Amino acid sequence: MHLTPTRLLLDGDQVVNAEVDLDAPDRAHAFSLADARALATATQALAERAGHDGTVTVHVLGDDSGNDPAPRDFDDEDEDEDPSVPMAVVMVITWDRAVNSPRAATRIVTPDRTGRYWIGNHWAWETASWQCACGLRDEWHTATCENCGRARDDQAAPADATA
Repeated sequence: MHLTPTRLLLDGDQVVNAEVDLDAPDRAHAFSLADARALATATQALAERAGHDGTVTVHVLGDDSGNDPAPRDFDDEDEDEDPSVPMAVVMVITWDRAVNSPRAATRIVTPDRTGRYWIGNHWAWETASWQCACGLRDEWHTATCENCGRARDDQAAPADATA
């Protein structure tokens, strides 16, 4: 698996950093804890503006230091883990399922061995894009224009972060 840095747009204007596995059939997105916090802020703001019906929100509970915790092995019930290592719980709520079953509406996301949270690719976001000076628009994770070869970051206005 190779993760590529990208940017995501929520509701057309809120930009959140993520990493994407471009080879995965569903192009799942992985988030550091800091990026999961940004996604949580953005999805909760979207739910406040647009209503919770049909909205999925992310919540980060626990460590508020802003630091990513060291990766933990959640498959191992090791009680000797260092309690000074920051810990957080990432929870995803699919609000339209909450009416029938609050349990079915919530999902706890544990980090993988690298400390990334695979939150999903199934709701109000899309990959941000950038427009090259030659006029071609491409997804954010494509760093070089496929039309003219110019680098995204070498242009005067490299990214408009639009969908």
